[in-house]
Amino acid sequence: METPSPASSVDLLKEEQAKARHLGKFIKAWDPKQQGLQDPSPRTVREYGMIKHLDVPIPLRDGVIVRGNIVRPENKIDARLPVILNYSVYGKDGGTDLSIFPASSGLDASRLSREYLFEAADPGWWCPRSYIVATVDARGSYQSDGDKGYYSRDVGLDEWSNGKVALCGASGFAMNQWLVAREQPPSLAAIILVDGMTDLYREMAWKGGIPETQFILLWEWSMTEESLLRQKAFLDTYLLGQNTEVQFWPPVRYTMRERYYVGEWRTAKSFPPPGTQYTKLFPTASRGLSLIPTPTPTQLSYDARHEELFLDLPCFKPLEFAGHTKLKLWVEAKGADDMDMFITLRKTDVEGKEVFFPWITIVDTGPIASGWLRVSRRELDEGKSTPWQPYHKNQRDLPPPSPARLCPSRSRFSRLLAVSVGVSASSW
Repeated sequence: METPSPASSVDLLKEEQAKARHLGKFIKAWDPKQQGLQDPSPRTVREYGMIKHLDVPIPLRDGVIVRGNIVRPENKIDARLPVILNYSVYGKDGGTDLSIFPASSGLDASRLSREYLFEAADPGWWCPRSYIVATVDARGSYQSDGDKGYYSRDVGLDEWSNGKVALCGASGFAMNQWLVAREQPPSLAAIILVDGMTDLYREMAWKGGIPETQFILLWEWSMTEESLLRQKAFLDTYLLGQNTEVQFWPPVRYTMRERYYVGEWRTAKSFPPPGTQYTKLFPTASRGLSLIPTPTPTQLSYDARHEELFLDLPCFKPLEFAGHTKLKLWVEAKGADDMDMFITLRKTDVEGKEVFFPWITIVDTGPIASGWLRVSRRELDEGKSTPWQPYHKNQRDLPPPSPARLCPSRSRFSRLLAVSVGVSASSW
């Protein structure tokens, strides 16, 4: 079966996404393709200053064999070094052709080695800095036997390890880390996560009870040298026991964003930052937002097939916000007994043009924050909900009204800019 080239795949994705914006259109699932895999061939290769143990069989406690590649610095062959573990559901072999991805704001492809696996720790960067990098095919995938579900034996027990292991990576690599860390394996000393969802049901698969049908197929990578050096300081502290700058780091570090890739780093003891004040805003008949409730009942409407309802609040003095946002509406979909709601929190400039923000390293034209809710799935878990952050049970269907939760966010507004809340029937 012929596999489309990366360029044609990108074009196909854009074409199908454009079609899906029209009511009643859905992206057609791509036909499954089989990837040819070579039989395991355990071997050791020395090149580029690294010792590479390839297709290493690793027995699990139930007898199943998973396989991994272990890369060590050649100049530290007799040393017991800490291990960075990439637990891969995407395959441990084969580099990534970065030309198929959109240009990233922070990626310098010349810094990546031939050993780089997309979204994982790069042995070419870490090995010269006295770390071992192990990349293991997840149980039941690629060259590993068994069914997916359990995790491999601790690589911290091998003779070349100092007994300290860190998990590292983005997206799928990050999501696995939460599950492994929860088990508290004895050798796990640190985790480094990028874009790691903690609740796949609520944050990806069924946002607000709405099934996700357009999960992004292509991602950008945006790890800078500054970020990698901070990661190294973190691992030097918890895997090597060194005294580093980490001991002076505050618990929270976040960016106060002004616009697309413009902002400043802030630190705090917690998030939302201490001193955060939550403010209630009320919709008005003129499609605005007010600090004062409307004295008489008012209703606003929009055509879900073509329109989006915006509620605007002009800023007459500078303000900053960082934290959670929620929206509570009483809604009706004429001719229907349920409705999907897509909420965005946006920023507009003095000319009324939207000010864009990067969105989880994937989209460069995103809003400040967004939220989703299928109205029938609005039942709250009262034990987990707070006045500023509703937590939905997603266990049964109920009629409205419903508060919709937006992702935590932060942004700075200058005088004469505006906050805009968008309500629509489709995702931005």
